[in-house]
Amino acid sequence: MSMFNPDTFLDATLDAPTEKRPPLPVGDYVAVIGEVSARAWQGKKDPTKSGIAWDIPLSVEIPAEVQASLKLTQSNLTMTDSIMLDITESGTIDNSPGKNRYTSSHTIRGLLLKLIQNYNP
Repeated sequence: MSMFNPDTFLDATLDAPTEKRPPLPVGDYVAVIGEVSARAWQGKKDPTKSGIAWDIPLSVEIPAEVQASLKLTQSNLTMTDSIMLDITESGTIDNSPGKNRYTSSHTIRGLLLKLIQNYNP
């Protein structure tokens, strides 16, 4: 395995612009949830705001016809979603008005939150 050399990276020239992957078409995809991890977060603009973030890695399977239409070379895309939870001083999820508003049960984040709340290793 080669070692990363920052000087080589910084001195490299590009022949063509780096292109972003085109967005996936709207549709249903199969994804596998990886190992969920938790971390503490603190507000950058307001350090008095803090909570717990659940990082959820997803491996999304890309159907062959979508791969072909977008000229993708891989059959899976790996992405990570994070759920930032406001917590109370006692360490429970803050359900007061204006807190955790993206965690309703009819959103994907809400469904993932329910999984996290019921997680029992």
